[in-house]
Amino acid sequence: MTASLCWARPKGGAWVLAERTESGDVILPDGRTLDTLETAAHNVSHTLNLDDPTYMDDLHEAPLLDLLRRRFQQGTIYTWAGPDVLLSVNPFRTIPRLYDLPDGWRRAATAAAERKSSSTPPHVFSVAERAWRSVLSAAGTPQALVCNGESGAGKTEACRQMLRFIAHASADCRAVSAAAGGAKEEASKLEDAVLNTTCVLEAFGNARTKHNHNSSRFGKLTCLGVTPHGKGGVVSSCSFRTLLLERSRVAGQAAGERSFHVFYWLLEARGLDPDSYAMLGGTARSPAPPAATEAADTIYAASEEEAEGEAAEGRPEMDAKLAGGAEGEAAESEAAPGDTIADDPIAGGTDDGEVKTEAGEAAPSSELAVVEAALAALGFSAADVAGMWSTLLGLLELIESSYGCTRMDH
Repeated sequence: MTASLCWARPKGGAWVLAERTESGDVILPDGRTLDTLETAAHNVSHTLNLDDPTYMDDLHEAPLLDLLRRRFQQGTIYTWAGPDVLLSVNPFRTIPRLYDLPDGWRRAATAAAERKSSSTPPHVFSVAERAWRSVLSAAGTPQALVCNGESGAGKTEACRQMLRFIAHASADCRAVSAAAGGAKEEASKLEDAVLNTTCVLEAFGNARTKHNHNSSRFGKLTCLGVTPHGKGGVVSSCSFRTLLLERSRVAGQAAGERSFHVFYWLLEARGLDPDSYAMLGGTARSPAPPAATEAADTIYAASEEEAEGEAAEGRPEMDAKLAGGAEGEAAESEAAPGDTIADDPIAGGTDDGEVKTEAGEAAPSSELAVVEAALAALGFSAADVAGMWSTLLGLLELIESSYGCTRMDH
């Protein structure tokens, strides 16, 4: 009896390669034959290790998820989906040298050009490079980069790294131009400001959730103005617009979650315990209601946050997710090389959920020191920063206060 391959998915399960007999029975890899199966056509191109699934014949959900799973197991986490879309899977680990700049990426781009390849390896830098070249082309086409995904998919890290790439390309252009040294030094502050602003926004707008240690609790629109300069171009203007900041997180958080990073970093830098502050979910310092009063307590609670995706604790769960199962969901960071880790010249990486300096280096032991350095680079004086910290500390102490009233008979 001959059999042909097909894709099959048991109810509530994941897509797997199965055999279909001449009688029409579908046999799963474990030998089971089930009556309730969803099936789909299989094509020989579905088993190829492609960096772009759109080259497959008869593409549908099953081979797409299978390709992402296979590449994930190889440590190859970025995959093209056509010329303008990049798919990224959370690697759950640090991949060395993933975001090295500039030499590693430039070598890969140069090699692709020498091969007369129409595409560069799948990588977030490829997206930034294409946008950069397009905006500097003769047509000067405006570009829009959209990062989308569930909580923990890596949107924050992807945006940060694309800004790093563009800022580095702009700074490189200034470095090789014939402009005066003073002008170059003054202008290069704009690239630093772009990255320092990102650092500050993450400190005040990101928080730890059940699914993500560095979850952005706001939306952000970044607009960069680019001007031709020498043989390339430079960033000439920048504006950030934030929206939908989750302000309720200041007043209270769901169990197992935290308020914005800056509160914890500020207290830890001063040797104070965040768990002792009621506003940050602690109870140690929460005072008892005043005695002998008839005032009713008023509780200000944050609205309950909607679930934003399932947390995956390890690689097996992510394998199930990529295979189409319902058990594993993406967690927090994003990282991946464009091909195998051993061979790809752009392979490398850093942990997600950690604030970086403008040079992309790992933050020192005090996260607050990184934020203070960024604020100073943005032009905030020491008095401005001190006033900011005093306001935040005062807010924390204010929540610890207890108010009541006593009945007075006249």
